[in-house]
Amino acid sequence: MSTASTAAHKLAVLTGAAFGTRVNFAGIHVEGIRHVTSMDIQFAEELGFRIKLLGLARETRYGIEQRVHPCMVSLAAPIAHIEGVFNASRRRRRFRRPPRCSRAAARARGRPPRPSSPIWSTWRAAATCRPFVVPAARLADKKVSPMDRHQGAYYMRLMVQDRPGVISAVSGALAKERISLESMLQRGRSQSGEVPVVLTTHETEEAAMRRALARIAKLKAVAEEPCLIRIEAF
Repeated sequence: MSTASTAAHKLAVLTGAAFGTRVNFAGIHVEGIRHVTSMDIQFAEELGFRIKLLGLARETRYGIEQRVHPCMVSLAAPIAHIEGVFNASRRRRRFRRPPRCSRAAARARGRPPRPSSPIWSTWRAAATCRPFVVPAARLADKKVSPMDRHQGAYYMRLMVQDRPGVISAVSGALAKERISLESMLQRGRSQSGEVPVVLTTHETEEAAMRRALARIAKLKAVAEEPCLIRIEAF
């Protein structure tokens, strides 16, 4: 089972505990890390982020949003520094106590992680949601929020031919979807004559970002499929 799939199964259980809904694995948007390169890791550090594979769930006006995918998280966030066999859970309440990030070790007395570790860590995390748990017979079938409705900021890396008009064309594709840029980085030319261009956006809707990405991917100057990573605020 892949890391992303394991995270999705954990998220399905935790979502049921937190929101009183039946476990709905099919309702989770899942992406792996295959498209993330060492170049993206370096750019993330330069921008003040770290790339983490996260499982996130929240209740929106469209329904329950569940997603597992690589995320850019600020280096100032505690979750950015969870490494190796450690797991962390963070919950946000609507009242009183501030958001909390707890960390549980999957390793015991120096021994390597065991197959039961994901089950144990999920149980520990679910236990923190105890005030929200309802009896199984009362679990609801809540509506799934489409991924297209997700709102957030984005990191995009392009490999483009170094020639006039490229940045203008990319900016035009974003402007058509009313997506505003927060920052842009451009680095030296590679042996093939291609240059990496990195953009970060302000908050926008996933559907708009996907439409803009499709336009950008069709530009003749774009040498390979763009890399898109969502930016999460913690």
